[in-house]
Amino acid sequence: MAPRLSGSWPQGLACPDCSRPIAGSGTRVLECVACARAWPQQAAYPELLPGRLPAGDWPQRQLTTTHYYRALLEDPAAAAAAFAADFESLRPALASLHGRLLDVGGGNGLVRGYLPAVTDYVSLDPDPSWLDPSWEPLARWHPCLHLPLQFVRGMAEHLPFADGSFDCAAAMFSLNHCIAPQQVLRQMSRVLRPGGVLLLVLEDVAPGWRDVLSGRYRDWRGWSGGRVACEKVRALWRGWPMEEDHIAMTERDVRAWLGKEFTLRSRVWCGSYLALELR
Repeated sequence: MAPRLSGSWPQGLACPDCSRPIAGSGTRVLECVACARAWPQQAAYPELLPGRLPAGDWPQRQLTTTHYYRALLEDPAAAAAAFAADFESLRPALASLHGRLLDVGGGNGLVRGYLPAVTDYVSLDPDPSWLDPSWEPLARWHPCLHLPLQFVRGMAEHLPFADGSFDCAAAMFSLNHCIAPQQVLRQMSRVLRPGGVLLLVLEDVAPGWRDVLSGRYRDWRGWSGGRVACEKVRALWRGWPMEEDHIAMTERDVRAWLGKEFTLRSRVWCGSYLALELR
């Protein structure tokens, strides 16, 4: 049995190209009221991919990510433990998310088991394999997979939602997988209501020297503090080491892309993940 989908489609769906409303929710064809582009619908969830995807290596990186999860699922107990470890470390950050929440790159919504009472959770992801029956064994450890899921197939760079549609927006372990993270952050800002909360969990971001010396940063590869310090020095000419399906970014990059519109509320290292809560 595949992860269970909600019987209703999310409210506030919009054209991924021009952000104007779409008509025909829940029908076989969705159509933009402004640019008249149409999306034939064949799945039990809305599919709203943009008309043109940016060129680059994203398809190959996406395939690498898919293969990683397929291999991980070969041992369901180990996979469940790995997800639990990641989300448990983020529990304090997740506690700030209330109201209507958009999870960019949220897959099958595993994070729901670690959230407070959320009135309306929506997962957006370009990969429908998250809804594959191969995830069913994990429901033994993550029963939230049995809960109805509002899923939208779309791209983070072209969010198919109207302006100000969400109280919170999160990108957990997904920003490093995108094509254009700066554009993703602009889109997330657009769909947030005034005063909304933005949660970013970044991978493969180089820690600062204070993070290393204080022990707040703990590398997932088991590196000692001395090894991390050496890698920081080497990163000056070869870049910080990262997974092959990630794109490089720094904390400074992310803060610059967000500009002055957001105020940093919390900055926490969860092992080697950097969690930033902004409002």
